[in-house]
Amino acid sequence: GDDLSPVPWAGPYCHCNTNDLAGLKKQFLAQPAKRIGLNLGPCPDASLAALLVAMFNTLDVTVVTLAPLAQLEPLFEGLALEYAYTNHPATIATLVKALDCVICVDSLLAHIAGAMTAECHLLLPLTHESLWGAVGENTNWYPASRLYRQSRQEGWQPAVAALQDRLTASLKQAST
Repeated sequence: GDDLSPVPWAGPYCHCNTNDLAGLKKQFLAQPAKRIGLNLGPCPDASLAALLVAMFNTLDVTVVTLAPLAQLEPLFEGLALEYAYTNHPATIATLVKALDCVICVDSLLAHIAGAMTAECHLLLPLTHESLWGAVGENTNWYPASRLYRQSRQEGWQPAVAALQDRLTASLKQAST
């Protein structure tokens, strides 16, 4: 629809109109942390979520959930967590601009972040859209996006380990 009203963002340090990029950045500066947007999609995978939680526990980041965690919410207890739920593309774009990067499964968020050349880490299950190809960590569609593929033999472990290595290196580079 054409509803451009503010989307409520509940959580620590997030009480402004999410269409207001300057307001979001001002709030983020008041509470410095690297903020990573997360969208696990409509049918979240508990094994993937558990691996991501373990990864987030090793990083000094705040996780901004961009879609409800539903039954997985208890797994995320103890993490620095903020909430921002919206399906409105303009609001998603504003959030992507304010975040340091996003981690998601194949969703609208992946396409918006990719089109904006934002840092996007895309977790692909064994069965996924053909546009992502069958192999590789890059996509011709979105050069700033990185693909992490579920392994038939090893599940999500290698994909999340590769993601953790990349995020750790990115955090070290940002702090220097």
